Amino acid sequence: MSTVYLGLGSNLGDRLDNIEQAVASLEDNGILILKQSTIIETEPVGGPPQEKFLNAVVQALTDLAPDKLLTVLKSIEKQQGRVKTVANGPRPIDLDILLYDDTMEIGRPCDPASAHAGTRFRHGALGGNRTSTCPTADS
Repeated sequence: MSTVYLGLGSNLGDRLDNIEQAVASLEDNGILILKQSTIIETEPVGGPPQEKFLNAVVQALTDLAPDKLLTVLKSIEKQQGRVKTVANGPRPIDLDILLYDDTMEIGRPCDPASAHAGTRFRHGALGGNRTSTCPTADS
């Protein structure tokens, strides 16, 4: 099994409930949650003017390869009503792969020699954005 850190964020609707529903959906999809960070409120980064986010990070175990895990995350987002209308716009739930085992790739394919070749970890927040680094430090 692989250890993953997943970022969760919400700034539409009942933000806390959205995060709790997402954690339950992760578990329903066979992702074993080991730890959950404190939930913090953060300012949005980029995009149009919008409400603040609630953010959290979970440490989990999964048998899913990175591409399959990303498919599950996108499915959960869709089930919870996420519709992409504008880049970095408001959303009921946002789920990101922050770390997969010891691999962190930001917006580019992994090293072709890597076990995770071709997978993109979209979220650049671990590079210094408080949105993800503070909850991750809690884990």
